[in-house]
Amino acid sequence: MLNRNNVEYEMDQVLKSMHIEDYHVQVQLEVQGQSGSFELALKVNDQTLLEDTPPDGTHTLAAQINVPAGQEMRLSARTRTHVHPQRAVVSGLIINGVDIFKHNLWVMDRQRFTHTNGRVEQNCSGIYHNGTWELVMPTPLFPWIKQGRTERSKVKYLDHIDFGISGDEYYTLLDKIFR
Repeated sequence: MLNRNNVEYEMDQVLKSMHIEDYHVQVQLEVQGQSGSFELALKVNDQTLLEDTPPDGTHTLAAQINVPAGQEMRLSARTRTHVHPQRAVVSGLIINGVDIFKHNLWVMDRQRFTHTNGRVEQNCSGIYHNGTWELVMPTPLFPWIKQGRTERSKVKYLDHIDFGISGDEYYTLLDKIFR
């Protein structure tokens, strides 16, 4: 009989064995205040998605990239011609069909914006000044996301029972009981 614990164990085993290296990345970008030259460059690792003066509105940019396990997936956007009140905001990120910002909100905490003078703003989702916005995520991506979600979960299962074991031993015991 399956329960939440051994389903989680099976999911962990499947995710450990998955070494996805090909990613289909979709970035949703909202541009506002375009009143002149607002040159914007948006990249995923070394692949350029946009290097232009985008018009006002919402734009969905897509790329197919390969990132070997153990390397980083780096999304970056920069501008050097920003004037007030122009702005570009990364409002959505979908990787291989998974809406990262919607279902894993904590990933947005990894965003940062570095001004041209070197000052860094953490948790910044857009370009409001001249500088570089970036979001860096380790690969393989989905096991990292699952681990991060589990670590941030406030849900405790079987917290009233202390077997005196943890990790794989705990899951092995559950398998013996529920299989």
